[in-house]
Order: sequence, then structure tokens, then C-alpha cells
Amino acid sequence: MKKTFLIAAAVIFFAAACNTVPVQPSLDSRVKTAVETALGKPGTPVGSKLIAVKVEGNLITLNFTKEITSEGWAIFEDTFQRVSNAITDVIEGDLGREVGYTILIEGQPLNEYRASMETASWKIYTNSRFGFQLTFTDAWQGYKVFSSEGSQGVGRPTYIQFSLPTSDKSSTVINVTDEMYGYFAPLTITIYPKEIWDMMPDGQKSGWKVLGQTATDIYLTRNATSGPDNFNVAEVLTTFKLTK
Repeated sequence: MKKTFLIAAAVIFFAAACNTVPVQPSLDSRVKTAVETALGKPGTPVGSKLIAVKVEGNLITLNFTKEITSEGWAIFEDTFQRVSNAITDVIEGDLGREVGYTILIEGQPLNEYRASMETASWKIYTNSRFGFQLTFTDAWQGYKVFSSEGSQGVGRPTYIQFSLPTSDKSSTVINVTDEMYGYFAPLTITIYPKEIWDMMPDGQKSGWKVLGQTATDIYLTRNATSGPDNFNVAEVLTTFKLTK
């Protein structure tokens, strides 16, 4: 009798197991899979990854690595459109199409991250012609760059003048033009052809600070001679680096 009961129980359990409805992945899990698939499509910036996803009602929070913005905001928007379309296909039966998104970049709200990146971008000056870069401090916001060839003819120095507005019209940048009035240059980078610099007597090299050199050019500066000295020039010069 006992044996018959055990067999009957096993049959009932097996039948129940066969009739169990498979457990569906959670909505969070399905959205995560959809996003990761979309990020694997061509056109997505290299290294873009989803850190986390959270679905709360009709609000979806997505946290991405910073690489998703590495190719500019237009590419980011194209990438997010693919992500959004992929999510819509997954959630349509659960939430409908009316959903909102909170986008984080490594935990920082997108608008704050974008503002910080745009602030940082103006601080970094890159000269592609002569191949060098500087990073400026907050005090330089609104600066302009004036470039002028030396007055001594072909092969003479080029001056890259980093200039700020001033009400003192007597404090102006080198080789003044109408455009340059009202600016002074706390910092000037002078670029000599290396062959010319090497031929100059030592006396003419006095007072110059060598920032760097390539096979063809030498990059120099000297103390500013006009304008207030509160623009962290020494700090900015420590960021000088060659880019080619």
C-alpha cells in the first residue's frame, strides 16, 4: 500500500512539473538584453556599455559608460535612438509606448555630464598646424587666439597669442590689427623654425623658456610684459604638450 502511494505521488508531481508555466525574464532583464543588443550594432562608439538598468512604472533609468559620448553628441543621439527603438519593441506589451527615460553617464545625470564636458572642452586648446596643446584655467574663459607671422620674412617666428579682453586700449597684443584692439596677451607661444633658432647667438636666446621641440620647430615663451598677472600662466604652461 505504501509503495502504491509513493508511486502515485511521483506521478502527480511529474504531471504538475510538466504543466508548470515557464518563468518569464523580468522586465528589467528584457530591457537590459535589448539595450546590450542595440549597443552591439554598427555605428555605436567603441567601448559603449550598459552599466545598469532600472524600470519603475513607466520610467526607465539607463546608466552607460562614458564611451557612449566619445564620438560627439550627434552620434550619441543616433545611438540612443537605436536603444530606444529596441526597448520599445520589448516593453510595448507591458508599458505601452509612453515611457520616460533618465539617462546617466557613469552615474551622473546626462545634462550635468554634458555641461561638464562642454566646460572642459573650451579649456583645452589644440593647434593642429604646429601640433601642440594647452589646458587653461577658469580665469581664461572667453579667451581669443591671434596668430601672426614674424615681421622679418619667410622662416621667421610665428606668434600664437592667447588674449583676453581689456578696457586698457594701450595693452594690446603683438602686431596689432583693428580686430586685436581691446585685448592683451598674458601668454604668447613663439614658434621658431629649429634651423633658425640653432643659428641664433646665445645672447638672443636669453630670457626665452623652451617648452618643447620637434625635428623642425622649437616652442618658446617668455614672461608677459603687459596686463594683470592673475591668469595662472605658470600653471597653464605646465600643461603644454606636443601632439605630433
